[in-house]
Amino acid sequence: MTYLPQAFRITAIGRHASLTLCDNFRGEVGAVFERSFYVVTQDRWVCFVPCNGGMGPLNARCDTASLDLQIKDFIRVGDSVIVADKTIYVGNTISFAFDQAETWAPASPIGWDARSVARGIDGLSHFLLLRSLPREGLAVFLEQPTRSYAPLSAVAAAAQEPLRSLTQVFTAAISTNDEQCIDVQALVPLLGLGPGLTPSGDDAIGGAMIALHVLGYNRIRDSIWSQLAPIAASATGRISYAHLEAAAEGFGHEALHNIINALLMGHTAHLDEKIKAINAIGHTSGWDALVGAVTVLTTWLHVQRDSGQD
Repeated sequence: MTYLPQAFRITAIGRHASLTLCDNFRGEVGAVFERSFYVVTQDRWVCFVPCNGGMGPLNARCDTASLDLQIKDFIRVGDSVIVADKTIYVGNTISFAFDQAETWAPASPIGWDARSVARGIDGLSHFLLLRSLPREGLAVFLEQPTRSYAPLSAVAAAAQEPLRSLTQVFTAAISTNDEQCIDVQALVPLLGLGPGLTPSGDDAIGGAMIALHVLGYNRIRDSIWSQLAPIAASATGRISYAHLEAAAEGFGHEALHNIINALLMGHTAHLDEKIKAINAIGHTSGWDALVGAVTVLTTWLHVQRDSGQD
């Protein structure tokens, strides 16, 4: 069967994807899923999503909601990819022009302090108290301490002690605002922990680094990543590493940024739609990243209270 060429447009593109596509290159399709696919060149990754897909630093959003049909019919792992003249050519049958694409960046929270963060964290806790969380991944750690974690999944059980260490690392670093005191060896077991494209442990670390960035602790974020990056290069997959690199610069999925911003500003009126968006990220990736982010926000709040700044 002969297919006629299919031409589409990219309407929005994340920062890392934009930097990758700014140069003419040759690569290949690196991964294919039901509603998205990745292209890769020299370990730089771009994820193509439909028009109703979420944005993120590696994402390029297409102008059609039927990208899944194009993927099913046209896209295969290993297909050649050529970028030239602001157009991505995938195989011989489909192209995506991005000459008019807007560059996406997450919004920044405004007007927040310890009191607003406390409102946000308390609001999230009460909201989740009335709901059943996924039993896979790390979402169980968002439950109230009075609720039982048992039975933990194998991934959550393995993550329990490293997540405690995560809190200790952040408490020490945030209390002193000293990145020199950070030893991340206790966090290494999180790298590559769990199944899937982006394992749960990686997502939690990424969410934590993004929250540190939003709070303004970039030196602490940088210190954590500089120690973890050489280990992560062999401890996790290439796509997950690319997402961690983006998180180390403070960039993640827009749904995660939206809920972090809401928690910082104490805006909890629309948590249902924000949690729905978190739930739509991967299998449990949104929840896992939220665990890392909430760990940082909660730790920061405790430090503020202990120092009398609440």
